[in-house]
Amino acid sequence: MRSVLGILVMASLAFGFDTSIFPKAQDGFRQHIINLEPKQSEKDYEVVVEFGRVLSVDCNVHSYSGGILKDKVLDGYGYNYYEFSDNNSTLYKTLMLCPDEALKDEFVMFGDSIKTHYNSKIPLIIYAPKDINIRVKIYALESEKIL
Repeated sequence: MRSVLGILVMASLAFGFDTSIFPKAQDGFRQHIINLEPKQSEKDYEVVVEFGRVLSVDCNVHSYSGGILKDKVLDGYGYNYYEFSDNNSTLYKTLMLCPDEALKDEFVMFGDSIKTHYNSKIPLIIYAPKDINIRVKIYALESEKIL
């Protein structure tokens, strides 16, 4: 039995990760599958996933409050996935006088974000409402100094 399980795990890694084991997205939600490229030294990288909406905004600083991020574990497998919802979110902004009335498209973030280690072997699975955008940032260690 162990050898069969070992062969299945090795086959799934060789042919890609089977994301069909994760639950289907609920009505009004979308499943995001983020596959990371293999890196030479993955311990030197970090992934940050931010949630927000692209809005036409003025010169003020804008942000959302009210988003809820849940870290869940897939029963029977132990893999993590994330659920984000924007229950009763409120758009806040500073009230500065803008020198002009020009609007620009900008990614306006919610407060919660995902910060995790870089791992190209397992994709990040995220469920979010269809009207929410996600932005993925990858940080690399440039140098290290021990003091």
